[in-house]
Amino acid sequence: MARIVRYLLLALLLPVLLAGDDLRLNPAEEAALGHHYSLVAWEARNLLSKWTHRISTYLPWNEDPILTGRGLAEEYLRLGSEARRLRAEIDRAAATGDAAALANAEDGLADVDIARDRMRGAVEEVIESAISGVLSDLDIGSWGPFDYPPVDIRLDEPPRVLITSPRDRIMRSHEALVSVDITTSEREAVELALLDGDDLSALVLDIGGVATFPAIVAGAGDLRRTLQTSAHEWVHYYLVAHLRPLGLRVYTTPEMLVINETLADLAGREIGDMAFRALGGIIAPPADPPPENEVEGQPADAGRFDFGKEMHVTRLRVDELLLQGNIEEAEAYMEQRRMLFVEAGFYIRKLNQAYFAFNGTYAEQPASSSPVGKQMKDIRAASADVSALIATVSRVSSIAEFEESHRKHKALVIGEG
Repeated sequence: MARIVRYLLLALLLPVLLAGDDLRLNPAEEAALGHHYSLVAWEARNLLSKWTHRISTYLPWNEDPILTGRGLAEEYLRLGSEARRLRAEIDRAAATGDAAALANAEDGLADVDIARDRMRGAVEEVIESAISGVLSDLDIGSWGPFDYPPVDIRLDEPPRVLITSPRDRIMRSHEALVSVDITTSEREAVELALLDGDDLSALVLDIGGVATFPAIVAGAGDLRRTLQTSAHEWVHYYLVAHLRPLGLRVYTTPEMLVINETLADLAGREIGDMAFRALGGIIAPPADPPPENEVEGQPADAGRFDFGKEMHVTRLRVDELLLQGNIEEAEAYMEQRRMLFVEAGFYIRKLNQAYFAFNGTYAEQPASSSPVGKQMKDIRAASADVSALIATVSRVSSIAEFEESHRKHKALVIGEG
């Protein structure tokens, strides 16, 4: 009964949860009309998926999987990466007319899809249970005898997101969720239409998850990252389900969106790592910094390309050029820098204002010029645990309140030092 009640509460809040995705569109929605991704249709297909899986597990003819826990989850994610490789091979074979390779890849993909379909429900429960255990230990989200909201994910291919930004400044403006099947040439066409028709910088990007209920989480790649993403999305709907000011006011200003995403990023990584360890995963400590070159005073690997440093340098210079009104110069500079990244092995398809508008929302990322990332880390350093961090930051309803909270927490750390 408790589980039914919390699902019903979440269902009532779904319109609020999805408002940020479907109500802030206009030009982007219009440009992507032929590639629209419907969250309502996705919810209709997936909202009750956990119930059907749980019921089916009690049927006598369903056998327990040979693999369990972390092994099962890692095998599922490995198969997800294999499915992506096979789809790319199908596209290549179809384009080149290689009938034999096409048939082999299609047969292989069919086998992989069958295996993944059999495993998906069990893997989702492994991930959900691991995160739920961490949340219980931290006492996050408890309402009386049950936790709210429940951790509920669906391992699926997330939609793509179309991001737009004014050309004269970096700011998330109109957005739209886009079909997973959109091709590179179709992405380019949508982006060009927004540039020519609305004078907007635009970019169609892949994302790791969406804070629906259940949350859409990519079902391929690395288990640790999947746990982090699942926890990240849970933080988003926790903030709304518990009626926290940060969740309810997330779209009132660009700064509130940055605070919201940065909290989900930092807290999601920490909770995800705790869940990974609970599943028996081992996280290697960060590598020591390279030794200094005693002759020149430079790191011994000074010739190594530092993506984070170079991207942050790029962002700061773009901000400077746009502030001066040099839009064309900023765009030419971004293309020059994109080529530098490509030469270093970082294959960025397009580097523009929209790229920075999206990635800059996550203030810890090198594409951001916001101080919120450093400020959030200061608050975490002064907090007893990640639960205390969430409790503190979730209460802020403006950038001014966040900055005041940061000032108090930073003073606390300095005082203890």
